Amino acid sequence: MSNTLNPEIFQKTFNKYVLKWHILEAILFILAFFPFLVDGIARILDHYKIDFPPFFNVWHSWVYGLFDITFAAIATGIVSIGAVSFGVVSIGTVSCGIVSIGTVSFGIVSIGVVSCGIISIGVVSIGVFAFGNASAIGVIAISTGSTGVKRRVGGNAYGIVSIGRRANGLYSLSYDKKGNGVYLFSPERQDIEAITFFTRYLPKFKRVYE
Repeated sequence: MSNTLNPEIFQKTFNKYVLKWHILEAILFILAFFPFLVDGIARILDHYKIDFPPFFNVWHSWVYGLFDITFAAIATGIVSIGAVSFGVVSIGTVSCGIVSIGTVSFGIVSIGVVSCGIISIGVVSIGVFAFGNASAIGVIAISTGSTGVKRRVGGNAYGIVSIGRRANGLYSLSYDKKGNGVYLFSPERQDIEAITFFTRYLPKFKRVYE
């Protein structure tokens, strides 16, 4: 490895990782909402007296046999769905539970626009492990920001380990000039401690040196 870093390769490498993280995030959102999407379709079919396809019959009976689902404006239960929801699994505008999904969500695993939890995924996320698009704050914070557009937005990460367009922390991986860290790996500054740390877990960054 030479001492000359290529900023263009650095940014392309960063964006490739961001794309993978976006795909993972999309899969997690689909998995989180899919059971309730199917259940909602089943309810609509039932309301209009339309025969369920075999899959919906099996799913509908399985879901209601396994879970106690509560629908209400303010919902509480094992699985709760409402404007404000509390439960083991909660879905709502404001949700709180072990697994919470909503506009504003609080839980051990939290998925939402604004999310807070041990594992937190959202546009703005706060947690032990925080994965956000606009901003992430956590012990491990990854903020992807936007990709595929000329003027990139978001990507603000703050944590002991921070990765983002603008990353700030103890170990930081950043490609914006406003990124900073005790140990920083960016086109502007390359600390050997940060290089060693990040290339161990994100090995494609070894290729940024010419």
